[in-house]
Amino acid sequence: MNDLGSYISNVLTEIVSGVVDAQVNVNHLNAQIIPVGLSVVENGEQLILKALDGNIASFVEFDISLVVESKSSGEAGFKLSILKIGANAKVAGEDKKANSHKVKFKVPILFPAHKNI
Repeated sequence: MNDLGSYISNVLTEIVSGVVDAQVNVNHLNAQIIPVGLSVVENGEQLILKALDGNIASFVEFDISLVVESKSSGEAGFKLSILKIGANAKVAGEDKKANSHKVKFKVPILFPAHKNI
């Protein structure tokens, strides 16, 4: 796989892994991330996501800056990390070059409905 293909594969794999982890973590809170059975309802210019029980889902939007570091020490591949300060560094005889990239995506989430007590 080429560098671009590997980069895209790694980014998407990390996003999916994070979403799956979050789905497991919110299950006991009666919330759902990427719930099944949402319908789209138009409300003027706005689209509303409704669950089967009438509850409204929201989108959580992510706009993340990533740093892709490549090494010239003979190691193949690259490392993804959240954007940090500094672009180039030389450590122990290896040149590191870093390029920043932006990744944007939305995840639908169904928060627990308020129940009258």
